[in-house]
Amino acid sequence: MAGTNEKAVYICGPLTDLPETVDREKLKELYEEIAAAITKELDIDCFVPHKHYDPEEHAHFRPTQVYQAERERILKKTSCLVVIAVCPSWGGGAEVQICNEHDIPVILCYPAEGKISRFIRGGPAIKEEIPYKFIDGLKETIALQVSLLLKR
Repeated sequence: MAGTNEKAVYICGPLTDLPETVDREKLKELYEEIAAAITKELDIDCFVPHKHYDPEEHAHFRPTQVYQAERERILKKTSCLVVIAVCPSWGGGAEVQICNEHDIPVILCYPAEGKISRFIRGGPAIKEEIPYKFIDGLKETIALQVSLLLKR
């Protein structure tokens, strides 16, 4: 299936205004590793926004261009949204709301000690929550949950 025109798993998380304690490049690597694990496990494509619209590497895109392109991708080419909420400005709220309005399932991952808004967690698109203590093993857990979710 990978490489076909079937809908992909969209993986998002923060990249803008990260706390100093968060390594931006390692975070991007994590998103890519999660995508690779899902593709390997399920043989389906994944979309990782920073490869196309990174706020630093692709700063030439206007905000309206990014919004329109990513919204279109979610609506027409996404089977499931995976949100990695690693810090307060977690880069996924708008994507979750689009999914809420269009019945696209969402898996929400966040630090076990962290707090995620009840408003976001209560949305109808949130099908699974994965609170995590350690990044190690997270990609495999997410791949398994995506597999189970897409089989429903």
